Amino acid sequence: MFQLLERVSSLFDKDASQLSGVNLVVRSEYPDITFFGGVEEEIDEIISGEVTLEVDEDEVFITSLDVKLNLHISYKRPFKPHCHRCRYRTSQLQSCQLLNKQASFARGKHLFPFVVSLNGRNPTSTENSLIAVKYEITAEAKIAHEKSGTLGTMVADSPIIVKRALSLPETPQHPIRTVDSGRTSAQYHSIIHPVETNRFTFEFDGLGDTGETGASRTWELRKVTWLLMEETNLRAPACDKHRPSTAAEGDWNAEMRTRDTQILSDGVLQNDWTPGRTNSNVKMEFEYTTDSQVSKSGELWHASNSRWPGGARISHYLVLWLYLSLGDERESKAGQKSTGINDRFRRLSYDIEISDHVDKDAHFGGEAPPLYGTVCHGPPVYT
Repeated sequence: MFQLLERVSSLFDKDASQLSGVNLVVRSEYPDITFFGGVEEEIDEIISGEVTLEVDEDEVFITSLDVKLNLHISYKRPFKPHCHRCRYRTSQLQSCQLLNKQASFARGKHLFPFVVSLNGRNPTSTENSLIAVKYEITAEAKIAHEKSGTLGTMVADSPIIVKRALSLPETPQHPIRTVDSGRTSAQYHSIIHPVETNRFTFEFDGLGDTGETGASRTWELRKVTWLLMEETNLRAPACDKHRPSTAAEGDWNAEMRTRDTQILSDGVLQNDWTPGRTNSNVKMEFEYTTDSQVSKSGELWHASNSRWPGGARISHYLVLWLYLSLGDERESKAGQKSTGINDRFRRLSYDIEISDHVDKDAHFGGEAPPLYGTVCHGPPVYT
């Protein structure tokens, strides 16, 4: 019933907008908004734009004109799969009132500049297997047609893509870990760009003689598999209708908690590394990047690391699987393969942050952007 009423209302609004002889267009100055810095810095970004009102009649009365910044979240595994309200959530982040009383407009184009701000704690535009996050600027005009006596609402939308850019560290990460009797050392940059090639250097020290008495037994590194993973942890809340009356915020029975992992790219390094007694060190190096992900709308999406109120977290990490084999030195010389009895798999994980591309002139000084009132005397008053 609710959806039927919405459709009837939208049809009425559309007809009224056509009868009024008015065309409404909203555009943002920059369709891509970039947060410079992490979520913890909470630096706001200003979104500026212009609303164009095209009048095709001698005179048209506009009773109100508003601009809203909306956040649309689509849960792909909602609390109730059949419920539209559980699956789709829309939040109004900010609004700007351009007209608060009736005014008449003659034939021609009328321009209305606007400015809204977006808090840095909000998520970036994202689309993956669990969630889709999108932003849009919406202009809404109440139109009164004097000749026909009709009153309708016209709505115009403009999508906004929100990104996050992180400053690249000057020095790479250099973690050292212990694996069985050996030691691993890696060198890599923890912040990467999704469309650029990144280098990972790995060193394994401790292969060779195991120290056992009797026959000389050696560890052999048979294969290395690397995977760039994206992990999404999500809590999809129930709508007011399906939320239990006794449930408090964060209760398990009032939300759908899901977790999903995707492989963004992968590769295999395969060779028989069999160091001698005096050389138990193995070094390797490879380059990796993310495979391009295309959304349903045909746009490239790369989910950056995000964590925002409401229980959503997107993280990335590089995983290395080491295939180790313990064999006899005589078998190795004879070319015999391992029987698999003494084979071992070891998993190493390294945290990665995916950042959108940073302009070379971008400034990461942590300075808050200027407010609209400090730039000029504020928006004009339309009468």
